[in-house]
Amino acid sequence: MALSEMARAKKSISQLKKHLKKSKKLSANFKIQYELAEQYYSDAKHYFSKGDYFTSFGCSDYAYGLLDAIQFVKEHQYFPEPVVGAIILNEKKQIFLMRSHKWNNKYSIPGGHIELGESAEHALVREVKEETNLDVHNLSHVITHEFIHDPAFWKKRHFIMFDYICHTKTPNKVKLNDEGQEYVWMDFSKALKSRDIEPFTLKALKAASQQIGKNTKARRTIKQSKAKPHK
Repeated sequence: MALSEMARAKKSISQLKKHLKKSKKLSANFKIQYELAEQYYSDAKHYFSKGDYFTSFGCSDYAYGLLDAIQFVKEHQYFPEPVVGAIILNEKKQIFLMRSHKWNNKYSIPGGHIELGESAEHALVREVKEETNLDVHNLSHVITHEFIHDPAFWKKRHFIMFDYICHTKTPNKVKLNDEGQEYVWMDFSKALKSRDIEPFTLKALKAASQQIGKNTKARRTIKQSKAKPHK
């Protein structure tokens, strides 16, 4: 049985509300389009309240079109995407790793996209908080590398990766979102030998290990220099 014009408009508004909420996380780089969809949603409710169900349904339909376009562009990449990755160390100098379905169920480091108008370091702090609930500090860039359509990831993507070493004082406050299925704090030496870590994380860990070694050597040299008596 066909829905009445009123019932059709009402159902469309109800479903659009859910669709807007679901699409919210995609809105960062499509702010104008998402806000326009929200405006059409408001217009749909306004016309419904006035009894103009035909116009109300039309507004909802326009909003659906905008949200579907955002989803399409998000799924069909046209340019390389800049992303950040966090090599998080606790006070025992162990590394935080989380198992992710996006990386063939191997361990990886937390991270994600840099949003429009956002610095890489701010993106890293935000992504770590969203994915792990950890607060990080003392960020230090380790490596920039490319990921081009590698099967290690669940989707065909081209990323420009900016990976950082950072530190946390609250390693017991981990709460994973749906990005990770489990986590572990692993010794650096063990991680570098692991076959259960996705290859791009492993590449970043090796670069981080070299940087830590150089920094340790530099600090030792400075300490020895200060210890020598002046002539």
